[in-house]
Amino acid sequence: MKICVLIPAYNEAATIRETIDDYRRAFPTAVFVVIDNNSTDATSKVAGGALDFSRDYLLSEAKQGKGVAVKTGLSRVPADVYIMTDGDNTYPADDAAQLVDTLVKSRCDMVIGDRVSGGTYAAQNDRLGHSLGNRFLTWYISVLLAKATATSYPDCGSCLDPSSACWTSKAPVFSWRRS
Repeated sequence: MKICVLIPAYNEAATIRETIDDYRRAFPTAVFVVIDNNSTDATSKVAGGALDFSRDYLLSEAKQGKGVAVKTGLSRVPADVYIMTDGDNTYPADDAAQLVDTLVKSRCDMVIGDRVSGGTYAAQNDRLGHSLGNRFLTWYISVLLAKATATSYPDCGSCLDPSSACWTSKAPVFSWRRS
């Protein structure tokens, strides 16, 4: 099974190496694609030092926005499973491995990580506006999809989302431009 780890990154020089190293330990045969989304720090340089360029990619995306960066990364590497994570090491690689295991064993198209239920998100996030925005988005998506899917969505803002090649090829990925 071919796994691709996508890491969109914006000013993540302080954490990108740790993220790559942790995910490399959990997924030693995976192809890594880091997409630097116009960072003004040393994100690309640090990421480049952690990647194996015989199989990994370091891409630069001039258009701002995580969605654009993700589209750029997805366009480069065919895989059976894609794992998207943030460059700030928010999502433990061991959690991603459990989610991939669930994805494969359950024959799902996508599994969404949950930072909220266990308290991880509250402990890491001290930005009130960011927290309120994520809560509103989660509530809104849950209301829209709850009846159709009979599923609750505790953390729609999570970016630890392992998905199948089938889902990824059809997913509507978009981005709002940062101002």
